[in-house]
Amino acid sequence: MDFTPGNPFPQMSPGIDLVDVPRLAAAMGRGGSRFLRRIFTEAETAYCQSQRVPAPHFAARFAAKEAVAKALGTGIGESAAFKEIEVIRAVTGAPSIRLHGSAAATAAGQGVVAIQVSLSHTEEAAAAMVLISREKTSGPNCAPSAPNTAGRPSFEAPPGTGKEEGERLSCHPSSQ
Repeated sequence: MDFTPGNPFPQMSPGIDLVDVPRLAAAMGRGGSRFLRRIFTEAETAYCQSQRVPAPHFAARFAAKEAVAKALGTGIGESAAFKEIEVIRAVTGAPSIRLHGSAAATAAGQGVVAIQVSLSHTEEAAAAMVLISREKTSGPNCAPSAPNTAGRPSFEAPPGTGKEEGERLSCHPSSQ
């Protein structure tokens, strides 16, 4: 029996990744600030460097970026670059995901309405599990929106989409 869904974007998609902390620490040592600037946002770098032992925190965020890209079905690349997937922290300290640029456009195009993330790390390994939820419709109808009052996530409009830079998109059910 084949359980492959007929819809290329099922309503829920998981993504998981595991990172070897010493290996990432070695890459950070070799690449220095250039490596950090290529992979992490300024806010992510500031948070991780404020920790007593930064490497496990960087590794957990690296794992989250990979897990999001897997859940989107794109991997890291043109549709979702490392710095376009940002791990942010709520007031409570809980991690969440903010998408930018082409990663935001990819998510909007897939009808993504929520991204949940869980991070865990030791001094040796870091893991991230992501669960992406999509609209129940056959496809999204994404349009410019005012500040999001519908409880749906907003994504920043990427360059080259015909939207103003920084204009936000909100996904709504397709009318088809």
